[in-house]
Amino acid sequence: MVEMKEWDGFEGRLWKEEINVRQFIQDNYTPYEGDESFSKDLQKLQISFGEHFRNFRKKKEQKAECLTWIQRLYHQSLRMMQDI
Repeated sequence: MVEMKEWDGFEGRLWKEEINVRQFIQDNYTPYEGDESFSKDLQKLQISFGEHFRNFRKKKEQKAECLTWIQRLYHQSLRMMQDI
């Protein structure tokens, strides 16, 4: 059996010898006994990131619409110049 330093602190033997996620979880799972306060900051961060991403995406969409309009205008003006 190969021992990896990344495995230090984990219990069990079977999952080290073969791929056995079920056994790993059974050997190493400990229920969380605290309250929900640990996730408050993370939740605020996720909301902030979501708002930032939506704003970024909206600006990108507006920029793409503008570039599309400019391309159409450019092609239309080329056609008009060819007709002259």
